[in-house]
Amino acid sequence: MARTSYIQTPSNSLIISVAEAKAHLRIPTATTQDDTYISTLISAAKDAIEKYCNIILFNTTVVQYGDTWEDTLQLYHSPVAGSGFTDITSIHYLPVGATGTSYVNWTQNGNWFFDKFSSPQRIMAEADIDYPDIEERIQAIKITYTVGYDEAEQIPAMLRQAAKIIVGQWYENRQEAIVGRSVSSIPMTATYILNEYKVRSFGLPTIML
Repeated sequence: MARTSYIQTPSNSLIISVAEAKAHLRIPTATTQDDTYISTLISAAKDAIEKYCNIILFNTTVVQYGDTWEDTLQLYHSPVAGSGFTDITSIHYLPVGATGTSYVNWTQNGNWFFDKFSSPQRIMAEADIDYPDIEERIQAIKITYTVGYDEAEQIPAMLRQAAKIIVGQWYENRQEAIVGRSVSSIPMTATYILNEYKVRSFGLPTIML
């Protein structure tokens, strides 16, 4: 299998507001000198949660490539398990003899089925449909999809609580928490919560574009 993906349209939304974080930290609303720093911690906490759980929280556009149809059976990037917050925008493929990037659209109309409630999510050809013949080359198939919630309030309360715990730990122990290397310093209390939301994908690559 040879699969790659990249984030086409990322989201900068915060999983909790600065005001919510300050309430958790028991910082008075009028005290604002650390607001920018707290916002940075919230953003890093969201990234840590997404990496630890192998999910995307906020509406994000992803482009995923495969060399064969087998490579497209699972989507790399999942929403919270069971939420169904994913939509397939398009599936394109390079037909036999195609040159360059002359992709052809494979419409859903009776051709393929998307199981948005599985974890990870799956795409399969319908029972009586054959997969189109494709050119034998890398990135012969391209899937574009959106994944994640539209609003922070849609995110499960437990994940939002985990974010508060992470931000609280990092705020109180600034020298121990290194923004950008946050996954290794997630507090144990938060990991207990996050383990319930972890999407385990087998056979997926460890390096993505």
